[in-house]
Amino acid sequence: QMRIINEDFRRTNADASKTRSQFLSRAADMEIEFKLARKDPNGNCTEGITRTYSTLTDGGDDEVKNLIRWDYRKYLNIWVIKRIARDASSEGIVLGYATLPYATSSASDGIVLISSRVGSIGTSSVGNAGRVLTHEIGHWLGLLHPFQSGCGSNCSTTGDRVCDTPPVAEPSFGCPLTNNTCNNDSPNELDMVENFMDYANGSCQNAFTNGQKSLVDNSLSNNSYRGLNVSSATITATGVNTTPNCGPISDFHTVNRRVVVCQGGSITFEDLAYNGAITDRTWTFEGGSPSVSTFPSPTVTYNTPGVFKVSYLVTNADGSNSMTKNAFITVIPASSDIKTPYTESFENEQLFLKDWNIIETGTYGWKRTTNKSFGGSACIQGVIDANTTTNTRYNIYSPPIDMSTLGIGNPIFSFKAAYAQADATKSELLVLHASTDCGNTWKSVSGYRSNTGLTSVSGLFTNWSPKNASEWKTQTADLSAYASVKNLMLRFELVSQSGNSVFIDDINISRNAVGIKQVFTDQEINIYPNPSNGAFNIELNLKNKNNLSLKLYDALGREVIDLTPNVDSDNLIKVEGLTKGAYYIKADNGTFTAQKRVIVLKD
Repeated sequence: QMRIINEDFRRTNADASKTRSQFLSRAADMEIEFKLARKDPNGNCTEGITRTYSTLTDGGDDEVKNLIRWDYRKYLNIWVIKRIARDASSEGIVLGYATLPYATSSASDGIVLISSRVGSIGTSSVGNAGRVLTHEIGHWLGLLHPFQSGCGSNCSTTGDRVCDTPPVAEPSFGCPLTNNTCNNDSPNELDMVENFMDYANGSCQNAFTNGQKSLVDNSLSNNSYRGLNVSSATITATGVNTTPNCGPISDFHTVNRRVVVCQGGSITFEDLAYNGAITDRTWTFEGGSPSVSTFPSPTVTYNTPGVFKVSYLVTNADGSNSMTKNAFITVIPASSDIKTPYTESFENEQLFLKDWNIIETGTYGWKRTTNKSFGGSACIQGVIDANTTTNTRYNIYSPPIDMSTLGIGNPIFSFKAAYAQADATKSELLVLHASTDCGNTWKSVSGYRSNTGLTSVSGLFTNWSPKNASEWKTQTADLSAYASVKNLMLRFELVSQSGNSVFIDDINISRNAVGIKQVFTDQEINIYPNPSNGAFNIELNLKNKNNLSLKLYDALGREVIDLTPNVDSDNLIKVEGLTKGAYYIKADNGTFTAQKRVIVLKD
């Protein structure tokens, strides 16, 4: 990207030859060069790049500028995120935006850019040509769009108010070389779609004009605008003309961003260290084989289930730096300790947070809430409202579940859902996915939207939520294809249409659909405390306990204790002396059944 902007502003870009002949004499070398800072605001050695972990990477806006900013009078701050939240209306997604020199402040100045438009490699592409940043820097230096003020014969008040740039009636898309959207300009010319400040494809853009250069020169000579950014004091303070040797800063992730693996599987790690050349590196992999590596991109096998940390130490003659990511790699056992039949009513917050995984999305997306529920006091809510960006996807993942313990009969996934449309022409979409390889790949199982029965109340509402149990609806999906899978993972994906939230409660995996009740509720069999230190209570709130079998099993399915109660007297059963681990209690009276998970945190 640095190469691209320097070529574009010095007119040494390879496609400068594509400027059409009628515009060639006005195409300008802007005589501006860009360099990465070599000193940060505190005088420390830097390559001019910082990395900040934040949920704002997916849907941030001006608030990303509060995460980190350098003095805007010395540095051009550019924040790179995955997606920009602000509405792009009919023009599609926002690729980037900048502050103009005469309409800026220390809190707002700079450029926000999406990662898929940075440069022409990596997450971007050759087709994008890296011209979004060229365009946004043009704004930062004071240039407007050629369609900014529409058509007209007075070049000082129309178009971009630069007289050698023809006005354009509306943004240019693609590369429409024959367009002449303004026929009352003087002289009447074709649209200069190759101008960097229009919206044509990056591969079509290739020039600034002399008039634009004059406007930018004015901005750079005015200390109230951008003059201080190019002063000799700034050149010294930022060290752009020096080549200091910097100590490296550690950073890493996994190739393809996989952090979940099946027992016995392998993960390849990626070196993302920056700020200085690396002469020595040491990886440390808790639970992995090898446990230590000095390779730049090691492949590690995980044979033991659990959640493990990874550390990475990088060193050169100017310093060393280490990063540790705790609970970074999750290894799912070949056979899950969560057995079917399975129930989840979201009542136990500790177990929910331990078992279920939500991809953090800030204000919107999946949350556990105690404000609404079908039964009990809690459910999960996919938070969406009119301000949620359309087509944004929010995911919540179940723990791995052993389907093979269900017994004879086709497994059915069922849950209670509550949803109302806000707009008659569109509906939120809820998709259930399944994975048999520990989340590496996913297959859709069932989809739910208004025309397939997702709505649980009739009518159109904004900011809707269910008021009572009658506004919930049972939804089902066939899991017979996964009946023998011992570590099945499920995922709810919610796709926003800027409408209303979706609420989910009382998830069940059983042999029959939940058209009639076939599971014990948390109120009927209440286990507390859970998790525990090895001692807990089982409270039975049943109308009768005839034929009730109640047994405790360990994670391998071995019976530990027969807890079958006395029919007449046992409503509270105390369990003590269990060692650390996962257990489950199976209750069955021939009609109703349930498996309740129990966690012992320490002996």
